[in-house]
Formats: sequence, C-alpha cells, structure tokens
Amino acid sequence: DCELTDNPTDELGAYAQILKENNNTNLDDSYTSVYPSFHITYNITEKRSLQFAISSRVERPGGGHHGGSRQIRPFPREVHSDNFIFLGNPSLEPEYSTNYEISYKSTIMTKSNQWMGIFSTNIHYEHVRDKIEWYSSNEYEFDVLTFRNADTGKGYGLEYFFMVFGQTLGGGFWYNEIQDGSDDVEL
Repeated sequence: DCELTDNPTDELGAYAQILKENNNTNLDDSYTSVYPSFHITYNITEKRSLQFAISSRVERPGGGHHGGSRQIRPFPREVHSDNFIFLGNPSLEPEYSTNYEISYKSTIMTKSNQWMGIFSTNIHYEHVRDKIEWYSSNEYEFDVLTFRNADTGKGYGLEYFFMVFGQTLGGGFWYNEIQDGSDDVEL
C-alpha cells in the first residue's frame, strides 16, 4: 500500500509534489511558422561548383539535428531509475534556427584527365533562438531531469571529405555556444 503525498524525500512523493505544483497550468501552444530555404549553386567549371544556402528550421526534443538524433531519454536509458525522475516540460518552446552554409565540390583529375576522386567541403553557421537543453532541476529534494529553453545559441562548423583512388578521408570541426540571461548555472 502506497499513499501519494507531497513528501519530496522519496520518488513517489517528489512526483506528487511536481503534479501539485503544475496542476491547472494553462498552456497556449498555438503558433504558426514558416520555414523558408534558399539554395543557389554556381558551377565554376564542369567539375567544380560552389553552393550557398540559407534555411530556417524548428527542432523539438527527440527530433534529428544535423543528421544526428537527440534522444528523449539520457544515458543511462533506464527512465525508471532510483537516481532521478525524468520529467517532460509541457511549456517548452520550439527551438528555431537560421542556418547559413557555403559548400565547395570538385572532381579530382590526373594530369592525363583521368578521374582520380572527389573533394567536398562546407562551412556553416547556425543561430538558434529558444535553444532546447537538458536541465537538471534543483527545485526538489529529489534529482529531476527535464528540458528547458536557453535564450540563444550559435554554432560554427567545418566539414571536409576526400575520396582518392577509392580511399576515403573525412572529418569536421564543430563549435557550439549557448547564451542565457537567467544566470542559471544549469543552462
């Protein structure tokens, strides 16, 4: 027999306290957005091209990001852990980003005009509003893991890819920064 009270010293009590604090919360989640994209390619020669792109995107927790996947559950994957409570955030705002990218692609030829390989590189910059981040809440006596919005974020990156005589070499560098005016060290 287990009674649901708002005693925050155990997991069930922490759940009860959280439910009580969020009872009758009014949420306005109606919004309309447009996500434009603009891409232009300039063919320098038959074997070399330069592309410029600007695009807008929206992300929600659990969605893909830069070809990867942001998991709803953190490591360890056991949500029902004695170490923390995983809590969704119904008042989370969508994460909007504007992305700028310049790409260069070239076919690599030998002196005798035989195909040798390809080279591709791109540089990108991303500006994010309402950046979604993991958040470890210290509001309760029990560890609560959730999501919160930081004010803004930005990211830079450089990627390259070579394929020469069937051998592949590629890599990249990414730098991300988050800014939040709340002075909350968790963000």
